[in-house]
Amino acid sequence: PYLRSVIIQIITQYPEMADPVKELLVNAKGNRGNDRVNKLLAEANFPCYPEHSRLSDFDPACLSETEQIKYKDISELSFLHNPKKPNVLLHGLADQGREKIAIGLGDACCRTKLSASFILYDDFVEIIRTHGLISGPNKAYNELKKKNCLIIDNFAGKTVYDEEILDGMAHFIKSRADAHRESYIQHKHNPKMPFVPCCTIVTSSFEPADWTKYMKQDDAKTYNIARFLCDNYAVSLHVDENNAPPTNAE
Repeated sequence: PYLRSVIIQIITQYPEMADPVKELLVNAKGNRGNDRVNKLLAEANFPCYPEHSRLSDFDPACLSETEQIKYKDISELSFLHNPKKPNVLLHGLADQGREKIAIGLGDACCRTKLSASFILYDDFVEIIRTHGLISGPNKAYNELKKKNCLIIDNFAGKTVYDEEILDGMAHFIKSRADAHRESYIQHKHNPKMPFVPCCTIVTSSFEPADWTKYMKQDDAKTYNIARFLCDNYAVSLHVDENNAPPTNAE
């Protein structure tokens, strides 16, 4: 209030200063916004940050027409505001575009001032395993749980034999989807309640039907995880940059 009164007094006494003062305030607000975005990007753990992938690094020409429609949809971050399908599954061979899209989506989320975090599947499994062993608070687990956009890279890329870990992964992913939907419903009923997206993006070399080969438990355990990353809870996209048309095609 004091600063506002000083600014009003200056503009009143020196009307010619109105435009310069306005420009100064706009720039200051923009700088605060940039500081917030830069902080989110720095905390997201993107590989090769700050030279990490952006969505502009991926050429959707390698996708089928159907997949291109889905890609356009997710590249506009529609999943952030979808109460039924907050998750994204990107499957295909490693280094053929799936990571570019995942990290690019995380980057785009940060630029809308939402938090993101990138984690390898092996590290995710270890956090779930540790969470099941300790009785007190688990900082790493809780940090991942509250991220607006969580990226798990190379899902099902490690054989898991422990039934409790599979149950823990299913519970974790389900709790994020439930939190996303609940926040959306609360916001619809009361717009004063902020909507807090809680989306999970996974990349995998395999389609969910093949995950049973790497999760050595009853198939129902694997399905309990897969159902939150496909079908009714996620948009699924097959990515293979090898299918891109020749750049010099005649």
